[in-house]
Amino acid sequence: MSFEFIRSIRLKEYFYDGDNVGGDFSDVPAFRNKSTWSPERGREIAIEAYAQAVEEEILSSLNIGRGVYSNLSESERKALKDLKSYDDIVIKEADKGSGVVVMDRDTYNNEAFRQLRDREVYRETPTDLTQQIAEMVNDRIRKLLGDGYIEDKTLDYLLVNSTPRARRFYLLPKIHKKSCQGKTGCLWLWYLYGEGF
Repeated sequence: MSFEFIRSIRLKEYFYDGDNVGGDFSDVPAFRNKSTWSPERGREIAIEAYAQAVEEEILSSLNIGRGVYSNLSESERKALKDLKSYDDIVIKEADKGSGVVVMDRDTYNNEAFRQLRDREVYRETPTDLTQQIAEMVNDRIRKLLGDGYIEDKTLDYLLVNSTPRARRFYLLPKIHKKSCQGKTGCLWLWYLYGEGF
């Protein structure tokens, strides 16, 4: 079993250089695909013992065959199911923290259309331009390689290699500002504080 956590410990041991934490990283490309290389097992017996203990603990905690238990009561599960079934509200995570915001769907839609009508930010196109834009981006990135600004590894990291898909527009309610009249996203405060604008 391979854990990224254990791999990171092995890497730290492998590259450890005493208290020397300096180094010149100016020649290291900023953008490149993440390496999957890992030092061989067994270099440091303490790390291997720890890795085995962690692996055994994780596997034993899975309790294969045991049922899954909810941390919600029956009434809480029913309330959550009921909330999800309402089509006149929108339930979203807040933009910061771990808050959840419940809002009127019409108000949510009105805010979305208000933002989409801002012609300095959004523009309607007759067709989906995603593929065209991906090709333009790839052409520019290849030019950077040809002009010597980037290396092959950086090229591999930056190129759009998969089939691009159009992005989805959505709103995350802002709940961290108490007073922000006239600013985008402040609409949501009314729901949280019960105040007018």
